[in-house]
Amino acid sequence: MAIKEVVRKWIWNRTWLARLVFPLVNCFHYGKNLIKYGVADPKIYFVFKGKTLVYLTNSKAAQTTITNTNGNKIKKEYSGLQTGRKIRQLSKEEQEYFKFTFVRNPYERLYSCYRSKLKADKQKYGKRYGDFDFYLLGYLKQDKGFAKFVEKVTKVPYWLSDRHFKPQSYLVYKDNTYPLDLVGRLENIEEEFEPIRLRFELDKLPHLNDSTITKEDWRDAYTPELIDKVTNYYKSDLDLWYPEAEAQLRKYVTSTYS
Repeated sequence: MAIKEVVRKWIWNRTWLARLVFPLVNCFHYGKNLIKYGVADPKIYFVFKGKTLVYLTNSKAAQTTITNTNGNKIKKEYSGLQTGRKIRQLSKEEQEYFKFTFVRNPYERLYSCYRSKLKADKQKYGKRYGDFDFYLLGYLKQDKGFAKFVEKVTKVPYWLSDRHFKPQSYLVYKDNTYPLDLVGRLENIEEEFEPIRLRFELDKLPHLNDSTITKEDWRDAYTPELIDKVTNYYKSDLDLWYPEAEAQLRKYVTSTYS
């Protein structure tokens, strides 16, 4: 095990030290990324091992499922990352590969982010710290309900946004160095991924990352006021890929509140 990883685990297991060190480390990485890429949390590309295929990773939009289609035999969450490599910049050769990603309804995606990162993950994986514990010095650490989460997230500038709630239009088109060949919608993933699967001889889509919201309707978390905030923040996402989503959600919420 690398010395760097040993030191990291030693610090991680000492709560008081982790709370002091990791926020500073995160700030350092954010600063470095801002200088190099212009954003705090830059794009990550997944290059499929042995394939001329590149996936622009998009958190909370079947990322785990997609990366587990390249001969992964373990079939456990995150194990698919062994079937390719994650990089921030593509080589000249890789730029010619077929490049794709999938996007998700912004309203549903944001609620999935909230449920996963502030509630389910700590219980599911026994994490001592959540993904947002050290993000922006703990700005999103405390779970004060979905409404408060929305209020805070929608105040974060796009260039500071975390990958789990970053506007997908910003992810795809900001500094569009490597234009994508396909941007599919999560609702159509079975249909839209199939030509890619056949062309590159991938496995069928596994369903590894069970949704954290299968037992409840994410639409019930919304009020008219929350719809306004999320709509404004993700306007480009909605205009590009989900022009019908706002009206559908407002209709549902109106019928619920009436």
